[in-house]
Amino acid sequence: MKDEYIPADLILVKSSDPERACFLETKNLDGETNLKEKKCDKLLSHQINIKRPQSLLQLTGIISCEESNASLYSFEGGYSLETRGKKISLNYDNMVLRGCRLKNTDYILGVVVYTGHETKIMQNSRNARFKMSSIQRGTNR
Repeated sequence: MKDEYIPADLILVKSSDPERACFLETKNLDGETNLKEKKCDKLLSHQINIKRPQSLLQLTGIISCEESNASLYSFEGGYSLETRGKKISLNYDNMVLRGCRLKNTDYILGVVVYTGHETKIMQNSRNARFKMSSIQRGTNR
């Protein structure tokens, strides 16, 4: 929903925006406060009618994607719906990362692809370095 944080890495399926777009604030990921635009795949988005929630449950197919990695700005994957059979490619523009905040869009629907320690932000994080002043180092010796 609008102004909420995304809890996992997901593939964008539906947006409240008529142009199938959503706008994300990514300052938790890269420190930038300008909004980034992501788009739903046209074929996938048209399969879901928000006024009929059953349409989401009837959506069946296979999503294939790369192994979880630390690269925040790349994603390769694809999906094939049982009703279509044709494989459609997905990329970074269709993916919403954990920690982003939804802005200027009422809601989005997505399919979770990475969660927990497999999310791109967790793969990208490192343990904090222990900092010690030169005075502390000298007195500890």
